[in-house]
This record gives sequence, C-alpha cells and structure tokens, in this order.
Amino acid sequence: MRLLVISVGKVREKYLRAGIKDFLTRLRPYISVEYIEGLEQKTQPRPTPEQIASVLEKEGQRVLSCIKEGDYVIALDSRGETMTSEDLARRIEQLMNRGTSRLVFVVGASHGLAPDVLKRARTTFLSR
Repeated sequence: MRLLVISVGKVREKYLRAGIKDFLTRLRPYISVEYIEGLEQKTQPRPTPEQIASVLEKEGQRVLSCIKEGDYVIALDSRGETMTSEDLARRIEQLMNRGTSRLVFVVGASHGLAPDVLKRARTTFLSR
C-alpha cells in the first residue's frame, strides 16, 4: 500500500514542520509515503461567503487533480467521525487486506474542504 497525505494549507510553524518530517521519516521504512502541501488559494482578510465558495472550489480542483481513480480517500474535517488511533490502525489494516493500493488523507486549510473533495472521500474523520 502507498500513502499520500495532502495538506491544502502550508504548515508554517517550525515545530510542526519538524514533527511532520520526523513522522514521514519513521513511516518510510514500512510504507511508501508522499506528502503534498500548499494547495491553498489566497483570500482577502475578510472574505465574503461567495469568495470562500470560490476559494474552496479552486482548492478542491487542485486536491482532486492529485487523486487517482482507485484511491481510497479519507478527509479530515471538523464534521467527521471520531476515531481512536487504534481504530484508525485497524481500518488501515482492513484496507491493506482488501488490496487497497493507495490511501489518501486530505487535510483542509482555514476554510475547510471543498464539497467536491468531501463527496470524493470514502470516510471523513474528525480533525481539530
């Protein structure tokens, strides 16, 4: 199984970037991992709902362009289902046993995820 993590926003905090780097380094001996970030569309300081919708649509197109037809997509969203690390590990193991070739985690930016990305996701987990 291969893993793709898409972070729509760019992680700017040094300690978080270091944590991501460490996490990816630890995973790579066990699984092929690709990390993509920075697909976020810039907005005005106080965007209108219409501007937010437009931004989400553009971000969604960028995200969906990274996803292949057979990918199993998991969206991380504040409206998703709560899951423990152990439950997530079991879910990933089930997907591996079913022959899932690529698992994609999508993390939204400040305005969340585009409706098209949420529709494409097979599962949505809680993110905070």
